[in-house]
Amino acid sequence: MDTHRFTGRTAVVTGAGSGIGRATALRLAREGATVAGLTKSTALMHPADGIRTNAVAPGATATHIEAPMGSDIFPGRMAAFMQDIPCTATAEQVAAVIVFLASDDASNVNGAIMPSDGGRSAV
Repeated sequence: MDTHRFTGRTAVVTGAGSGIGRATALRLAREGATVAGLTKSTALMHPADGIRTNAVAPGATATHIEAPMGSDIFPGRMAAFMQDIPCTATAEQVAAVIVFLASDDASNVNGAIMPSDGGRSAV
């Protein structure tokens, strides 16, 4: 992983307090970005560059937003449902797709909706 590909760039990550947003903010920071975390989407700002608009369509993702899956708070049926889905992603796996789309590696990708669902949408 290139840990410097976002050096000198600022990323505004909404929903950075938990789940996919938090994983995205942490990944961008590890790769050199200055991250401003907000509580609600993800945008990477390049001075004087064009704006690319892409979206990630995650499938089942274990984010523990409700509560940790093993806790008494998390409804048992939902925990069983998530464990039975063979393609359940981690927040970090979805964040990797978001960070790729924000990187120069995806500089020619614009207007894409990229699924991050372990292939479920292809079935």
